[in-house]
Amino acid sequence: MKLISSPTRRLFISALLIGISCLQVTIAKAVDSPVPAPIAISELSGIKAESAILIDAKTGRVLFARNENQPRAIASTQKLLTALMVAEEGNLDHTFAIEQPDTLAEPTKLGFKAGEVYSRRALLTVLLVHSCNDVAFALARDNAGSVEAFVDKMNRRAFVLGATHSHFVNPNGLPADDQYSTASDLSKIALAAHENPVIRDIVTI
Repeated sequence: MKLISSPTRRLFISALLIGISCLQVTIAKAVDSPVPAPIAISELSGIKAESAILIDAKTGRVLFARNENQPRAIASTQKLLTALMVAEEGNLDHTFAIEQPDTLAEPTKLGFKAGEVYSRRALLTVLLVHSCNDVAFALARDNAGSVEAFVDKMNRRAFVLGATHSHFVNPNGLPADDQYSTASDLSKIALAAHENPVIRDIVTI
């Protein structure tokens, strides 16, 4: 995930590019312009992804789309929804202890141990910056009491956001049967994540 920001720019463009086995999210801001589409689309000229979408996040207008409603595996981009739900529920300075099941995630992991204590804010930052799968498990369990309960919340939250052609079975995007989304659905999730001030503060450089 790549996020680029500038305080002197207002137009936010979100592109979600789905390949055969993974999905990449690029979020960038373009300079103010009454006609931003040619600038953004020119940057997509070399895209080989089978599914893609580019939206003007200020207006929601679709600038470019290719097979945007085709269900696909979504990989770590799914963590945007996990992060959004944790950020929305707040109390981020609350601390909690890691439990053994939280550590059972591969391959990208923080490597914490059961009994260690972290704040939600610290782990949310690690999730967004380093995309650690064990951190997604820990935040999900802390948020909902269990990973399974969190996944139920994920699917309900996605539906409210308009991501009605998605189904999630874990909080980190690791491959799983019956887990999928579309470029169009993930553009809605990415936009909601960008609009969240907590997430924006973490990912903005």
